[in-house]
Amino acid sequence: MNRQLNHLQTNSISHCQECGISQSACWILHNVRHKATFRRLCTNCVLKHNLSRFCPLCFDVYEDSTPPPSHHRVMCYRCPSISHLSCVSFRFSSTFLCPLCSDPRFVFFDGFDSGVSLRQSESTVAFLAGKNVDAKSGKAIVAAARVSAQSMRRAALDARAVAEMKIKNAAFAKKQATLALEQLAYLVLQEKDKNGYSKSNGDAVASERNVEEEEYKLHEKEVTAIFDL
Repeated sequence: MNRQLNHLQTNSISHCQECGISQSACWILHNVRHKATFRRLCTNCVLKHNLSRFCPLCFDVYEDSTPPPSHHRVMCYRCPSISHLSCVSFRFSSTFLCPLCSDPRFVFFDGFDSGVSLRQSESTVAFLAGKNVDAKSGKAIVAAARVSAQSMRRAALDARAVAEMKIKNAAFAKKQATLALEQLAYLVLQEKDKNGYSKSNGDAVASERNVEEEEYKLHEKEVTAIFDL
């Protein structure tokens, strides 16, 4: 129930949980796991926090977060961004800077005019229907969506691994509890057998004593009878 509530609350968020930009200004908010929590982030924030997962020049997302071979890639001198060597072309140097590091004003998604905002009575779909997005921003949105999908897929795999580990731990604990109960039952049975042996042994000793007393009394009577003669 709590998970469903948290999921509904996350989907109801209408602004980026990192930079605070509204959905009407960033077109779309991506569901992504960031810093071990599930959050809704704009395109710019998703890409800024995953610079090593895509090429910032062509926005090609590396499959399974695996970058190109070392001889086909160029790393930014200041950040973990990884670009295709073919995309860098003539701009390549030993101190290559990605677009984000080379231009402080650079953004992956340019957004809409600052004067345009979403009216309360206007749906997001209707608002976005008449808006145009340039090619770079469109590629950035697609790249952020793919990076987010990878993040959620990894989160699902991690959750499955944790669940399987808990199942194994529970099965092991159950087995240990069963063994402990069996051991306890064995000790109880052993104690009962011991008490039963002691009781039967005591009864046998008492019976032998009674026989001896009876024989002594009988012998005493015989001796007395002889003297009386």
